[in-house]
Amino acid sequence: MSQEIWCFKYAPQSLDEMILSDDKKDVLRKVIKECPNVLLAGKPGTGKGTFMDIFLKETGYDFLKLNASDENSIDVVRDTVKSFSTSLGFTDKKIVYLNEGDHLSANAQAAIRDLSESVQKNCRFFILANYPQKIIDPIKSRCQTITLNDPPKDQLLKFCFKILKAENIEVKNKSGVVEIIKAHYPDIRQIVNTLQLNCVNGVFDTVKISTTSDVFENIFTYMKEADIESIRKTLRSEGVDYPALFNYLYEKAPEVKSPGDFVIALGEYLYRDAFVAIKEINFMAFFFEMMKKGII
Repeated sequence: MSQEIWCFKYAPQSLDEMILSDDKKDVLRKVIKECPNVLLAGKPGTGKGTFMDIFLKETGYDFLKLNASDENSIDVVRDTVKSFSTSLGFTDKKIVYLNEGDHLSANAQAAIRDLSESVQKNCRFFILANYPQKIIDPIKSRCQTITLNDPPKDQLLKFCFKILKAENIEVKNKSGVVEIIKAHYPDIRQIVNTLQLNCVNGVFDTVKISTTSDVFENIFTYMKEADIESIRKTLRSEGVDYPALFNYLYEKAPEVKSPGDFVIALGEYLYRDAFVAIKEINFMAFFFEMMKKGII
């Protein structure tokens, strides 16, 4: 069994290798051929970044890649993106690749809207988003939206067993693979990571699964217990998806003292989450407000 990270070692190298339905592959082949502006949507681990790696390799276009969770201001668009998109390149088209595009500020998105039209002859924008509802409608209208939330489960199962065979893993619990897929679907990356976690000494047998809902439940419990340190440790160690956490807490609203005030605050801090620099501080501010008001 190798010491490499399997989700990288076995990442698809071509569109045919991706875990997608045939109709989605046809759509993406058309994207590779025609190169429109694209909003590529889907939950984490469904293949957005993998497709972009394949697209850039097959087309060979000049590209600028930015992680919009870090570089999301209008200044980045005015300086970095505009400079790249308006300059001369070595290929007939250039690609602006905005990963985590749903973290772009409203002003940055507005600037991209106009910029994408002014450079449309030789530059295309590919915006990847886990939460496409955060992308403003004027950008959506300028892009072809493709969603990758439904990888075929039969392909996923074959992929998992292919990895196990390649790693010479003795499989004692075949149903455990199905259990992992059900727990983490449609997140292919998390499925493969969990598969690797449960292979011990060359054997796949007992399955241990830690789900996102388990983490969120722990955070909610710590909030009710006013266990500040445990909340902070969990937030820092689990790589929390904060919009998903706020959504989980929304479902828990009936369990707090004042559900209405709780939901109003949730909406306010969820909105702030799209723009703040440090999301953990934003969440802790929400928690302290709820604690101060006696809602939790």
